[in-house]
Amino acid sequence: MIILFDLLFRGVILLGAVIVIISGFTYITKNRKKSESYEKIKYYNNYFLQEFPLFSSYMISILTALSIFRVGTLLHITESKEVTFGTLGTILISNADMKLFETPICIVSGLGALIYMVFVVLNVLAVSQLGDQYTLSVELRKNCCLKTDQMYGIIRHPQYLFEILIPIAASVALFSWTLLLWAVCVHLPLYIWRAHGEDEMLEDHYGVKFIDYANKVGAFIPKIKK
Repeated sequence: MIILFDLLFRGVILLGAVIVIISGFTYITKNRKKSESYEKIKYYNNYFLQEFPLFSSYMISILTALSIFRVGTLLHITESKEVTFGTLGTILISNADMKLFETPICIVSGLGALIYMVFVVLNVLAVSQLGDQYTLSVELRKNCCLKTDQMYGIIRHPQYLFEILIPIAASVALFSWTLLLWAVCVHLPLYIWRAHGEDEMLEDHYGVKFIDYANKVGAFIPKIKK
């Protein structure tokens, strides 16, 4: 059973990656190119903030691909269909004991795959709602306005939130300790830093309008309205 479900859940992660790639090469790329045709009016002048989060996203893609092929994961299945759970030469659950843990392993992996797909769809939606305001860099162009509706009326940085949560969900689905380690220790702080830099730029440009917006809408977690 675990072999069949493992194949299914890895397929779900692969499907999510394909969705991201297709959206990136069609709608998102089209909007980004349109946005870049407008005159730049403000740019957050910090090389590390601009480049490192993008580099981290590329690493996430690589680690996810490796994890799909069970590189850097806890769950291992040999050609002879023996299933073990462990890493770095340490076996936590042997093939003989796997029957006792099949169900919880499948449930955890399945929940991770389901949540991953939800986050992928929401991320594509969050980026698409920016329309031609979407850019890879933290910058403002003449087509820009302060986005405060749709998903951006709930949290200020939905696209960054899902950039953080997608690899974490994928790491759970794939039992990838390498992907989880990178996502939590590198990817998460980089995107929180990037969001903070974007907020600084928006406050500098929009002033009181952004401050009022930030007081009502949380950066990553919706604010409880009394």
